[in-house]
Amino acid sequence: MEEKEVMIESVEQFGEYLKNNADDKSIVSVVLELAGEDKEAEGGDQNG
Repeated sequence: MEEKEVMIESVEQFGEYLKNNADDKSIVSVVLELAGEDKEAEGGDQNG
């Protein structure tokens, strides 16, 4: 099985990649990288 790393930057790209490259034997690992400043995350729960 060939292992390769692909950088995908949107949900649309992910869907297109799966449609073009994946089959019923494909294994996909997803690593999410959060970029930039998220003020809500720093401030805790903003809903209560």
